Amino acid sequence: MRIAVFYKFLIVFVWSVSSFAFAQKVADFPCKAASTTSSDGRFIIEAPPCGSDANSWDRRIWLKDQETGERRLLLEFSRDVRIGWAPKGNYFFLNENASSSDAEAYVYIPTEDRRLDLINWIDDAFPRDRRFEHDSHHYVNVIRWNDANTVVVRRTGHFDLADAGAFTVCYVVGLDVTVKRIDSTYSEGSNCP
Repeated sequence: MRIAVFYKFLIVFVWSVSSFAFAQKVADFPCKAASTTSSDGRFIIEAPPCGSDANSWDRRIWLKDQETGERRLLLEFSRDVRIGWAPKGNYFFLNENASSSDAEAYVYIPTEDRRLDLINWIDDAFPRDRRFEHDSHHYVNVIRWNDANTVVVRRTGHFDLADAGAFTVCYVVGLDVTVKRIDSTYSEGSNCP
């Protein structure tokens, strides 16, 4: 009996620790966040403060390296972005909602000043899925970090032609350029597992 109770406790403890370890640290710009710091404390992404007039908001975000003191423009965007730090803080994803019909997702490696275009990797792995990009509202967003080196990506939208349908396709993308499709439905906006 005591052994069974101990194992239940151990399972709950391990689940709690692993859930905490992969808690998602995300920030939305502009205005919902003024800055976000990497999990390891080395990098800060910051934005100018927002005023009361949305038309005058400065839609730029800056990356500052706390070790070197270097600060550089990371991105100028037209609508809004969401940033999510990897558990170790060495990478972050960036979802850019560029327009009412387009959203793009990237992973940045700040120590190398490099941006990885996830949709290109997905399209190379699944060439048939390029069809979603044509004549459609097409949104590609990282949903979360799956672990320190993989992200879950959701591609969703609908075709502009009447009765052409909606789509949601989910992928797990590794930073080693591995891509696996995990779900495909035809209902726009479905969540990924």
